[in-house]
Amino acid sequence: MTDGIVLEPGGGRHLALGPADIDVKVTGEETRGALTFIEVTGPPGFPGPPPHVHRAHDELFFVTEGEWEFRVGDRSFRAEPGMFAFVPRGVPHAFSDPGRSPAKLVGSFSPPGYERYFEELAAAAPAGGGMPQPTVIYEIMARYQTEPAPPS
Repeated sequence: MTDGIVLEPGGGRHLALGPADIDVKVTGEETRGALTFIEVTGPPGFPGPPPHVHRAHDELFFVTEGEWEFRVGDRSFRAEPGMFAFVPRGVPHAFSDPGRSPAKLVGSFSPPGYERYFEELAAAAPAGGGMPQPTVIYEIMARYQTEPAPPS
């Protein structure tokens, strides 16, 4: 068990996912099974993940920089710094950076463990960058009780 974790800016375990970067700040192993906390940086025009539904965890998002386009359930909205979204399990959602500058958000998963999805996705990415093929993404999603969302 840890006495706490303090990270400098940019700290955490870095994962490159195609054009995006994810820094895993703390995992369930480090929080006594409470949560995982990450920071996501999307470059301009980042398409984000395909619309999807989680069956085993809830998510929290807080925008810290730039603009994100979110879909949560039947709602679509532009999210600027300070915007917060809670996405309970079973609710379809997606996000992207449609802007002309990088965008950042922080997110949390509870219960933890979904950070392993990002680790697998990064490991499956083609050499030199880029994202895995959609079929590979969906296979990895399925291992973490996540599935494509029905069309909105």
